Amino acid sequence: MQWNLHGFLSALRYSLQSPRDAIRQVIDSDPPMLARWIALLLVAIASTFLMLLSLALVPAEQMPPALLWALGSPLGLAAIHAAMLFVSVHLLYRLGRFRNGRGSFADSLTVLIWFQIIMLAVQAAQLAVQVALPLLAFPAYVAGMVLFFWLLTSFVAELHGFASLTMTFFGILVALVAVILLVGFALALILAMTVGVPAP
Repeated sequence: MQWNLHGFLSALRYSLQSPRDAIRQVIDSDPPMLARWIALLLVAIASTFLMLLSLALVPAEQMPPALLWALGSPLGLAAIHAAMLFVSVHLLYRLGRFRNGRGSFADSLTVLIWFQIIMLAVQAAQLAVQVALPLLAFPAYVAGMVLFFWLLTSFVAELHGFASLTMTFFGILVALVAVILLVGFALALILAMTVGVPAP
């Protein structure tokens, strides 16, 4: 894969057509580690920006306190997102190795970044649908979720050399539950420190 605009767009299209072959090309491109870490940070910032745009469309009275805090603390939200991605890289690498996967940490980082880039494009498309065609917002969300699991399962299977997509999928579900619980705990802790815990 060539890291220019044409190569990027070609890889993006190929990832939707043949995800395992596409992610293998991305892995084999072997970008420098510094470039990977910078890309991870940029992905976290871009995803936070899109999330804030999406939240801005929700009436304030309908938002739970956690989302209100997110709107008022974009840097904190970006930091949480970056931390989530960092933890996700370690989970992707270590859980794969635990299941006798062959993927390296550097390749796990590359796979997660490329996956996040694709999902950023999906997130932007969903936001556009939400604004232009609100009635199609829910179908777009469902389609995005299907694409999320299909691509992630294919990418992880190729990264670690797993033959069974089904077993890979269930392994991903377990890892996602762990990440969600961790993020929920982190958000609760941050809210307790910034908003304050009501006295009993």
